[in-house]
Amino acid sequence: MVQSTSSVATLRLVLLIPVLAIVLASPAFAAVTIGNVTNKTAGGIFTHNNNGNLLILIGMRRSTLSYNVTGASYNGVPLSAVPSCRRENSSGASIIAYYLVNPPQGGHTISTTGGSGTPLIRTAVSVVGANTTAPFGSCVTSAGHSTNASVSLSSASGDLVLAATAKGYATETVSAASPQTQRWNVKSLGVSDDSPTTGVGSTEAGASSAAMSHNWSGTSRMWAMLGIPLRSTSSVSSPVTQRPTSPTPSGPTSTPIPTSTWSAP
Repeated sequence: MVQSTSSVATLRLVLLIPVLAIVLASPAFAAVTIGNVTNKTAGGIFTHNNNGNLLILIGMRRSTLSYNVTGASYNGVPLSAVPSCRRENSSGASIIAYYLVNPPQGGHTISTTGGSGTPLIRTAVSVVGANTTAPFGSCVTSAGHSTNASVSLSSASGDLVLAATAKGYATETVSAASPQTQRWNVKSLGVSDDSPTTGVGSTEAGASSAAMSHNWSGTSRMWAMLGIPLRSTSSVSSPVTQRPTSPTPSGPTSTPIPTSTWSAP
C-alpha cells in the first residue's frame, strides 16, 4: 500500500504536536536577583521585609570574629552559617555570613547573638529566584591591609555573585568597581576604645570567573571580604520523571548544606 504525501505530512504533524506541547509547557528559568536589603548598625533586634526565597545575613565589624555575630534567627527560625564563609583580619576587621532557605515572607524580626556594640553592622539580603536545593556554591574569603579589597571566585551564567567587605574605620568612602552593582554602603559610629566600621556589598552577574573589588583612596586599612555565588533555579537540572515512592536525585552533586546553626569561635 502506497501512502500519499499528504498522509505522511499529517502523520509527522501528529507526532510533532506532543513534543511542541512539552517544550511550550516547560517553565523558563529566571536569573537570581536581589530583593529587599536592610542594614542595622550597633546591636539590638531589627525588622527585615523579606521578599525572596533565600535570606542572607552578613555580620561586619572592625574587630575579631568573637565580637561579630555568632548566631541569628528570622521570625524565630534559626539561620545556618554559610559553609567556610567567615574571615577575620587580626583585630582589624571580620566578616561572617548566615542563610535561611524559604524564609517567611513579609516583615519579621531578625535577632542575633554574639557581637554587639556600636561598630557592628548587620545586613539582611533577600534573594529572589534562588535554587532552594543548592542555594549557593563555594564561598571564598580574603583579607588584607590596603586600599583595595578583592576576591575572585567562579560561578555560572544565570547565577549572581554577592560580595561583602568589612573595613576598619569610616573616614574613607568605599565604592564597588564596575560592572558591579552596589547593594549597600554603610558606616557605623564608633566609641573611644572601638573605632567604626565600613560595610559594603555588591553583586555581579555570574560567570566562570568573577573578580569582585571594593576600593577607596587615601589610607590603607585592614579589611575582610567574602564572595558567595548565588545559584539560580537553572543551576541544578530538574528531574525527568517523578517517582513519589522512590525519588531519584537529579542534577550535579553539591556540597551538603548544614541545617543547624553554627557559631563562630
